[in-house]
Amino acid sequence: VIQEGFAAGLPVVAADLGALTERVRDGVDGLLLPAGDAAAWRDALRRLRDTPGLLDQLRTNIQPVRTIAEHVSEIERVYRAGVKG
Repeated sequence: VIQEGFAAGLPVVAADLGALTERVRDGVDGLLLPAGDAAAWRDALRRLRDTPGLLDQLRTNIQPVRTIAEHVSEIERVYRAGVKG
């Protein structure tokens, strides 16, 4: 879901758990919030709603999302380099 959000140009609001923290950069291209802390989530959504420019600021920092074809090409390149190595 993170990739789809970023591909649509939308910052992601996610729990600060596991692999989510590797993809979403808190305050840069999305928000990471404590899992299970409903008040923190409520406050973050209100901040997005009430802070002029915050959503646009996060949106401008979203890195381009690779397509499946680009991802496959990168994997093939790594495998070919490993075979030659």
